[in-house]
Amino acid sequence: MTISSFTSLLVWLPMGAAIVVWVLPLSRYATGALAVLVSLAEVGIWIEQAARFDFSRSGLQFSQKTTWISDLHVSYHVGEYAFSLWLVGLTVVAMAAAIGYGFWAGRDRPRAYFGLMLFLTGATVGVFVSQDLLLFYAFFEAMLIPLYVLVGVWGGPGRLGATIKFVLYTMAGSLIMLAALIAYGLQAGTFDLVEATIPAIQNAIDRDRPRRHRATKMAARGSVKKPL
Repeated sequence: MTISSFTSLLVWLPMGAAIVVWVLPLSRYATGALAVLVSLAEVGIWIEQAARFDFSRSGLQFSQKTTWISDLHVSYHVGEYAFSLWLVGLTVVAMAAAIGYGFWAGRDRPRAYFGLMLFLTGATVGVFVSQDLLLFYAFFEAMLIPLYVLVGVWGGPGRLGATIKFVLYTMAGSLIMLAALIAYGLQAGTFDLVEATIPAIQNAIDRDRPRRHRATKMAARGSVKKPL
């Protein structure tokens, strides 16, 4: 296993553990202990990634890419930039703390609760490491599913109203976002974020080049006139 595969491991390890928790008839203690162990393993994997991350260079690191639909340039493409590395770290640490507190407090329906928390962990990490528009959307929607249930079942006194508002607002936003992502991907000719942004960056550089030339000329003229 290479360090690049750790990105996928951060996504699929908690999701796989969630399925195990839901399928196997584990005791309350075993369910909580497994969830805490997996969440701590997530933190450990992220620390290993952060230690090996090269902050001196820009660009995508720890990337993995597998083509799914070649005609539309849809792929399983994950990786981390410097900012997404910290977002992943914040996610795994916060979720480990929440799972640990849930184990200590003794949540009711532990198999459902800890399974949803683990699934939420993997889906949220997937949102931050996705480098394909459709993959990002899939993880985003997958992240909302456990949130619906967690808010509706384990929320506070107003959880029913909060869940209904959550469903309505996110459903409308999700449909609009899906339409925008499909339109952008078809216009760009690819759903890969890295491939789609390279032409845009190059165009921005080309547009900015004449202005930099003018600024350089003005600075040179000023440097000549300044001693006079």
